[in-house]
Amino acid sequence: MNLKAYRSIFLPSCLGKVVGKVVVKQLAEEAERRGLRSDGQYGSRKRRSAIDVAAVMVDRADAAWREGSLAGALLMDIKAAFLSVGRGRLIHTMRGKGLTETSYVGRRVSSQIKQWKW
Repeated sequence: MNLKAYRSIFLPSCLGKVVGKVVVKQLAEEAERRGLRSDGQYGSRKRRSAIDVAAVMVDRADAAWREGSLAGALLMDIKAAFLSVGRGRLIHTMRGKGLTETSYVGRRVSSQIKQWKW
């Protein structure tokens, strides 16, 4: 058996990924519990999928056409939108929602803000 053929696993990076997923899940659950997400937000939510979004869009377009109105849709790729938000504005909005820097969510977001590369 050739031991040089095996590669070691760097556990800190693996553990970091696991911890990151746990934190994201907790943040999502907290946002749901507090009602911080818009009803129109479908991404990363339980029991909501791309098929649901398409069904809502078709239903709204159909309703508009029945009333004799026009219907349109604007589709955007906003994958990096969170990273482009202003720090001060984000903190101001969080405070307005009752999330202080000392709350669980506030501490997690503050921790992420410090890691952002600007």
